[in-house]
Amino acid sequence: MIPACFRFSNIGCSLFVWMALAVPAIAQLPVPQLHSLSPIGVQRGNPVVMTVGGAELVDIRELRFSDPNIKASLQQNPADPLTGIVEPKWGNFDVQIPAEQPVGIYEAWVVSALGISNSRRFVVDSLPVLNDPGNNSTTATAPAITMPQAIAGKCDSAVIDYYRIDLNAGDTIQVECWAKQIDSRLTPLLSIQNAAGRDLTLSRGNDSVDPSLQFTAPAQGSYYVAIRDFLLEGGGNSFYWLRIQAGTAVSEIRPSIVKGGEQVAWKGIGSKPAATNNAAAETVEVSAGNLAIPGEPISWFMHPRIPWLRPSSVTVPLME
Repeated sequence: MIPACFRFSNIGCSLFVWMALAVPAIAQLPVPQLHSLSPIGVQRGNPVVMTVGGAELVDIRELRFSDPNIKASLQQNPADPLTGIVEPKWGNFDVQIPAEQPVGIYEAWVVSALGISNSRRFVVDSLPVLNDPGNNSTTATAPAITMPQAIAGKCDSAVIDYYRIDLNAGDTIQVECWAKQIDSRLTPLLSIQNAAGRDLTLSRGNDSVDPSLQFTAPAQGSYYVAIRDFLLEGGGNSFYWLRIQAGTAVSEIRPSIVKGGEQVAWKGIGSKPAATNNAAAETVEVSAGNLAIPGEPISWFMHPRIPWLRPSSVTVPLME
């Protein structure tokens, strides 16, 4: 005799067996994973071929963006000379970014036969872009920079990347590094060095803030923007985006608190180095403008693009 606790009706037993078999089958379905976008950024108005990489990216059909004004189309291979069949060039997309596209950081997803992937971030910039040449691990091989300049690069393990800037005495430049905020694993250590390899100013990032710095040349000569991984790891996921411009960096936006539904006159405040060693730094107005604040402001993660300005880490004297 079967104990009551083990008795099943035919219907109940069938349902139990079906559930036992069905749950593992559903759990084993592959999930599309987007690991990388190449390039990691682009100058607006310039078409670019974007390559995606990841896992379980089966039959990729679309590349979608957080702003619908950015369009992507799947590339096609040449027609087969015998059959005339045209096959897609899976994972490669022609991307069109309007010349008036707002500067900032955007999200991208791929749509495959298995569904929609996770998102990855990439940069739309207004500056011309220089790609890391890969052989700039010494000051002798550092490429010369003409400002303003954006740089897309990658840090290798225990290697320093150098970029040369020729400055006159009193010239001020600002350098901003993006890494963590564009999904990089890099913990950047950013510095300005002289020809002898000495760090003249230095800024280190962490898990929540990327580094930025301002530098005024004490004398005419060649100086070097140096970037390396603080943990000396590096690798394919240790990429960075640099923005190098002349002028005083913005360190504060005033007012810092505004009311929704109003037109606000804002100012970007920075500081110039003291004329003498004993004097205090001079506070200056770097930029200014007007901004319409929505009546019901939305959070940054609900916006189609991540805001350009970030408290206490801004070096770009603009507010688009």
